[in-house]
Amino acid sequence: MAPVHAPARNPESRPIGLRAGGTSWARRMLVPGAIVAGLLVSAASAGPPRQPPDSVDVETPEYRVTEPVTGQAERWVYEFSWSRFLKVATVEVTAGERIEAGDSRTIGVFIRASSARILDWLWRYRMNADGVVNLAPYRPGSFEVRESINRAPKTNRVEFDGNGGVHTYRKKEGRVREFEFATHNTFDMVSALYLVMNQDLTVGESYQVDALAGNVRYLVTLEVVDTETIRVANGEHAALKLRVRTEDLTDPPDNARHTHTDLWVSAERPRRMLQAVSNLWLGTIRGRLVSIERPTAWPAMPPEVELGIDARWLATTEAADSDLTDDDHVPEIERGARERETAMP
Repeated sequence: MAPVHAPARNPESRPIGLRAGGTSWARRMLVPGAIVAGLLVSAASAGPPRQPPDSVDVETPEYRVTEPVTGQAERWVYEFSWSRFLKVATVEVTAGERIEAGDSRTIGVFIRASSARILDWLWRYRMNADGVVNLAPYRPGSFEVRESINRAPKTNRVEFDGNGGVHTYRKKEGRVREFEFATHNTFDMVSALYLVMNQDLTVGESYQVDALAGNVRYLVTLEVVDTETIRVANGEHAALKLRVRTEDLTDPPDNARHTHTDLWVSAERPRRMLQAVSNLWLGTIRGRLVSIERPTAWPAMPPEVELGIDARWLATTEAADSDLTDDDHVPEIERGARERETAMP
């Protein structure tokens, strides 16, 4: 179903702060491939939205997951290259079912990505991400992405409360912007992709999902276009080819930068992502699964310092966090947002 945009803000929203920033061409080239492997469908590479996520009104079909097929925890290692020849990034994805407190079933996803060393002198990128998807019943949980871009930090976070509310958060170099609002049939990028991958996936069918990446909101369309046999890490696999298109609902002019991404996922369940090709305005990023491992322990989100963030930025962002008090979390904010900026020392 086509999205319908509403200019007015959702009256139940509760905005909390503001941030600013931009996107470089290098980030456009490297991040989408890494993010696709990290089940984010190239969305985390977007710049600041032109309108808040709660000002968008979009309708999408409701899909059901009666019994998700998850399997044992695995670690998938992907290598990404630009135009087949230049290696640009390595991504590790650990995913599998976990039993949480109270015997609740969840899917856990942990992602680690880094630009290739040969590119670090020009543009250095590191990323850690951690997500949880609830299984009984199936619903989004939370997803946090911490990035270091040329040693400067950025964090995106989406948290669902299980009662129709969502909290989105974005922090970059001391500037913070947050929103709390009511929503229905909305997902983060990880739960959106798992939702589709647990459908029957027949050639010719398409799926549309309303998904959040930080404060940016997308209409994600996945079409099953073909069946193929491809060779990756541990041999030949029967695969389904999915064509993924993302429409930025909070910043429509940004859509021209990313045309589409093709994903190859295993035909058998539980499904793995085997290969990705992302077509961008400056070229093509290709990613392939190179190894499958069994993790001995579940990884934990490391502190920001492990991303190689410059110490001056760590001091700045800590000061920004400590400066946000309960008084900032009020709905009566001019234009629905308040800017918090800490000067770099």
